Amino acid sequence: MDRSATKGLDLNGSDAADSPENCSIGWVRPNYLSSFGCVRPNYPSSIGRVQPSYCTSFSRICVEGYDTSLHEYDLKLALRKHFSSCGEITHIYVPRDFERNILKSFAFIHIAGEGAEEKALALSGSDAGGWNVFAKSSPYDGQYVDPGRATAESPRFSLPQRKMIVTGYDTSLPEIDIQIRLSNHFSSCGEITNVMIPKDANGGLDSTALISILGAGSVEKALELGGCDVGGWNIAVVTVLPPLGTTIRYCSSSSLSSPIKSKMTTRTKKKKSTME
Repeated sequence: MDRSATKGLDLNGSDAADSPENCSIGWVRPNYLSSFGCVRPNYPSSIGRVQPSYCTSFSRICVEGYDTSLHEYDLKLALRKHFSSCGEITHIYVPRDFERNILKSFAFIHIAGEGAEEKALALSGSDAGGWNVFAKSSPYDGQYVDPGRATAESPRFSLPQRKMIVTGYDTSLPEIDIQIRLSNHFSSCGEITNVMIPKDANGGLDSTALISILGAGSVEKALELGGCDVGGWNIAVVTVLPPLGTTIRYCSSSSLSSPIKSKMTTRTKKKKSTME
């Protein structure tokens, strides 16, 4: 790989903005995420930055081998699961080819923990779920900027994004496995950009997850998948969070807002008519 391709990271929403000022430690700024409207300090992102419990050794590796047509979030989930045994994954950055609207062929993973780099490099060449991942050391030594990032008019930027709350999964499973299965389940509806599962009062995984999805008509498509059996799970969309400034549409009762309700009623009538 050309050295210029792996030097540093982008200051505009990319790895450089999220990496520690001193690369010898793994202290990452705490982030604040809304859990269905409630702000929780230091709540770890399902895929983005995570604040390690203590300052510790910090490593960055560069990985290749994946299909560049993959959705960014799906790739991050796969990488997080594959390298989870190496240490605490604090950040994953995937550069993007904005002109072609695909991922670039290399990504960066920040890992905190003693011996994290050696453990990660030992996984180079291993199977990561249908493709072989190749890893090498990538010390932070500069600034990487995606060519065309500031000027590209990517179609992805104009896609509408919606959020919805789903339930029906097995909360006893590891969080990453639930995220992967939910992302795969709704991937036919649009591009999944995040699956966030908050903690319940006892510290376990909550029974509802917040999913962010890109794409025109993605919510309507997701509603059609409601109630489907997913490997023993009965996944259902219980709430659709509307665009800012509009009313929440509840999908689990008779209080469904008219646009979605009418579409669902029409589909039901058509099915009954076909059966008759």
